[in-house]
Amino acid sequence: MDYKHTSVLLNEAIDGLNIKSDGIYVDATLGGGGHTQEILKRATAGKVIGIDQDEYAIERATEKLKEYNNFIPVRNNFSNIKAILNELNIEKIDGIVFDLGVSSFQLDIPERGFSYNYDMPLDMRMDNSQTTTARHIVNGYEEQELSRIL
Repeated sequence: MDYKHTSVLLNEAIDGLNIKSDGIYVDATLGGGGHTQEILKRATAGKVIGIDQDEYAIERATEKLKEYNNFIPVRNNFSNIKAILNELNIEKIDGIVFDLGVSSFQLDIPERGFSYNYDMPLDMRMDNSQTTTARHIVNGYEEQELSRIL
């Protein structure tokens, strides 16, 4: 199936970055690649690093952005951004964007277990290589631990 993702506050985020053509930018929550694509259109001599822990998002965005040779996809959690940039030998960046929250991919694909619109097991893993699902947490954790989490 083909799922459509609409980037939130796309123009506002891009305008706020004040993109330089030779700049280095990070989209810390790559998702559908909408923000990254707009940055790539402007940073033609620069680099854009797209980070996402969701394998499906990385695959879809990489396909969508395959025409850009200055796009660097990274499957990881943005909490590791310092290590990611160090590994890429990048000491400073010119801008970063975070589009936090769940994406259309996660909500619209029933098997992902994010939406109450589908009768599917509760999963909610943004990184499907993780073994603990929301179903396990809700049904297996003690009330005190659930209270602490919430």
